[in-house]
Amino acid sequence: MKRFAAFILAAGMLLCFGCADGDGPAKSNAAPTQLNKVENVKVLSFEKWSEQREAMGVDESTYGAMAAFAAKSAGKVLNGTDKNANYSPFSLYYALAMAAQGANGKTAEEMLNLLGMSDAKTLAEQCGNMYRMIASRERDGKAELMLADSLWLSDNYDGAKVNYNQDFLDVCAKQFYAEVFGADFTGQKTADAMTKWIKEKTNGTLAPEMELDPETMLSIINTLYLKDEWTDRFDKNSTADGTFTKANGEKVTCSFMNAIKNQGFMRGENYTASMVSMKNFGSMWFILPDEGVSTDDILSSPETLEEILTGETNGYGMVTFSIPKFEFTSKFNLAEALKSLGMEMAFDSDADFSGISDRAAFISAVKQETYIAIDEKGLEASAFTQIDYCGAGMPQDNAELILDRPFIYIIKGSAPLFMGVINDPSAN
Repeated sequence: MKRFAAFILAAGMLLCFGCADGDGPAKSNAAPTQLNKVENVKVLSFEKWSEQREAMGVDESTYGAMAAFAAKSAGKVLNGTDKNANYSPFSLYYALAMAAQGANGKTAEEMLNLLGMSDAKTLAEQCGNMYRMIASRERDGKAELMLADSLWLSDNYDGAKVNYNQDFLDVCAKQFYAEVFGADFTGQKTADAMTKWIKEKTNGTLAPEMELDPETMLSIINTLYLKDEWTDRFDKNSTADGTFTKANGEKVTCSFMNAIKNQGFMRGENYTASMVSMKNFGSMWFILPDEGVSTDDILSSPETLEEILTGETNGYGMVTFSIPKFEFTSKFNLAEALKSLGMEMAFDSDADFSGISDRAAFISAVKQETYIAIDEKGLEASAFTQIDYCGAGMPQDNAELILDRPFIYIIKGSAPLFMGVINDPSAN
């Protein structure tokens, strides 16, 4: 049995709508019932998937829009914390994209502007193409990248029936593959069912205790789960304890994975960055601010983050990695961050979500919970395929990613999946 470095990430996204008038749903405490059946995406062999990937229709402009959204939102979410924080811009993007399908007027204009799309139809089609591209790829061994959506609908509010727009429900099912549930937000059974659904879609890594507002009319939930292996292993014998210096000068001891790789890196204004490739789903980038520069300095610059997200390496040589292991969960209330990014009308009682139902509604809460773990996992050697990408050219320069002080990371597939900041790797 050989052991390789691997990691697991999960994100749960909850977006709640409340009615602009009325006393709320009638109390019944009925268990949720699923109202639709979601079509499964056909899984292709890696060879066929590679051949058909371009035909799946995800535009380059969509990747650019997702990267720009990640760069703008990450600073608002992650800046200013002295704790570890793990945020999924991808999960938030998908939840907002679903909500935007029912928005009109200025509400829609603000949401589409933030998401970088000209219209809701194009947004839905691109999200659908992205979903199909992710879901149709054959998995290798125990690796997984799973995206899931659901709608939870109350059919009664203030004693009157709520009529949902069938076009909204259809596009959520067709392009977002959303499971639709009839729900009673006044009882515990809906909260328990939501917890169970999230736990199932994140392979048990998240099981939040849902505290539902009885005034809720509709909830959108998105989950994103990623499990993968490093392409090029870290030798367990090279792992050693070391000292990590927190921003306040306090020193903590943690376990560092160590390796030297001959590869590309980025050296930008105030930072050095390089990545460790994953076997299946992209790469994990580590961004180390220069001495005297804080993670907040980097996070407060959307231009710098977008440069890292979309730019190319500008150096090549021996990269020395010393990466601390870490594992933690994060919780965010994202309403204020979204308002500061220009999405204000959606939270106002005068919001226009008339494309969702015949009741006036507004977004009452946007919450995200995430989990991340980077560690050495036991795997059969036959499940690991080493790809030699290191020898593409002669070393021209060297870089050190000695992550013994606060740093930023980005997990990128085709789009930015997770972004985070590590202020204390020893804290769970």
